[in-house]
Amino acid sequence: MNQQLFDILGKLISSMVSMVVVFRYFEDRYMRTYENKGIYRLLMIGGLGLNFITTNLNIPIINISYWFIIVTLLGKIFYY
Repeated sequence: MNQQLFDILGKLISSMVSMVVVFRYFEDRYMRTYENKGIYRLLMIGGLGLNFITTNLNIPIINISYWFIIVTLLGKIFYY
């Protein structure tokens, strides 16, 4: 039971750190497309949830696809 809890907690923390790193990267290098900060907060929370789900599925192709999609989405739509 404890092992499963630690596994889930570790994946959640990993997802949080990954999303913070990606958003900090875009924040430091690019300008936001929209002025509303709420959009970016919701995008980060949604990205965190999706990242956590894809990590728990343990299917590498889905995880890699997720990262290609999120980086493309951020780079093309939400930052310039």
